[in-house]
Amino acid sequence: MKVYIATKLENWQAHNEVRDWLLRAGHRISYDWTTHGPVFGKGLATVREVAVLEFEGVKAADIVIVLWPGGRGTQTELGMAIALQKPVYFVSTVEAHHQSTKETCAFYHHPSVRLFVSLADLYTRLELFNAN
Repeated sequence: MKVYIATKLENWQAHNEVRDWLLRAGHRISYDWTTHGPVFGKGLATVREVAVLEFEGVKAADIVIVLWPGGRGTQTELGMAIALQKPVYFVSTVEAHHQSTKETCAFYHHPSVRLFVSLADLYTRLELFNAN
């Protein structure tokens, strides 16, 4: 299975933890943006190139994993995944994201999004997915 992992740049360690778990389980990453890190300050040509690469990564993925906290790009990747009808696994320890509160976003509760409260819950779901 090909997976795209969306999160904010400062959350790269969680990204890499999930990436490494997925690779050990035999999955592939559709695009790993941590290989280049932040691109602001590297010119608009580089920013545009990365925008295309990240879009293509979401498009090529079988599922998209969203790790909270996220940033503007994370929200965009979530929206692209929903628009492309990809299953989304959204991991957030923020209880308000799992309820009808002003801190949540309607799109966190879109029918194609599955919410998880921890990485352990995500890994359990992925293991069950692998078993089927």
